[in-house]
Amino acid sequence: MIQEIDQSFQYSQPHARTPEQSRAVRKKILMVTLLLSAITIFEVAVGIIWSKTHVGATSGTWQLIKYTYIVLTLIKAGYIVLVFMHLGDESKSLRTTILLPFILIIYFIWIMLIEGNDIVQYLQSVLK
Repeated sequence: MIQEIDQSFQYSQPHARTPEQSRAVRKKILMVTLLLSAITIFEVAVGIIWSKTHVGATSGTWQLIKYTYIVLTLIKAGYIVLVFMHLGDESKSLRTTILLPFILIIYFIWIMLIEGNDIVQYLQSVLK
């Protein structure tokens, strides 16, 4: 015979943690904060240093810095999703199901931007 458990009682009680669990949670929050802060400080430092040393420069290095910003921002967003939205605690198949469409959409947008730029360049060369 299956016993039915009143789950409303289970969720109405405060979640008690042991001191070890509390320390582990605080340590995890501290590590996430430090990692995200380090990435942000790196981005800001590169932006400040680059803007002061290369005033008015339009080189390929600036493109590299912009792409680096985009990649680091996506890494931060992914880490936030994995930790704070608890996606990292889910099974691998569920993570793949959620993240794969997002990655594919980003990839398709990237392809469309590259192809659109090529079409604009082609039309500009034809119309000259």
